[in-house]
Amino acid sequence: MLLRSNSPSVPTGPHVINARHSSKEGTRIKTVKIKADDARDLLEGISSAGFEYVTDVQTGESRWHELRQLIVRDEAGQLFASDYEDGLTENQEGDHWWYREFAEFYPVRQREVVVVEYERISA
Repeated sequence: MLLRSNSPSVPTGPHVINARHSSKEGTRIKTVKIKADDARDLLEGISSAGFEYVTDVQTGESRWHELRQLIVRDEAGQLFASDYEDGLTENQEGDHWWYREFAEFYPVRQREVVVVEYERISA
């Protein structure tokens, strides 16, 4: 079943199951639920469900897992992200939406970050 919002800016398609608007402090925030199989395809760099892979970044780590964020772009050019975990050893199973029917993606925007590094000076 495909649920559609009254807003034309909400992505729709055969695999976008639920697109909804929610409000936080008066700002419209759109989240999109994509079938988990399609999210795993996106993670492999395969365009799926009207979205294309942008990047996959590490956002943190725990003792047994890397915390990661999958960034995708819809057909209108809007960026969305979904958080997941990757196991650090062969004994740790990652959370690639295996035990869920859907992966929830929330809107993000790109911003430039300047990083300063220091290198050793050789004498």
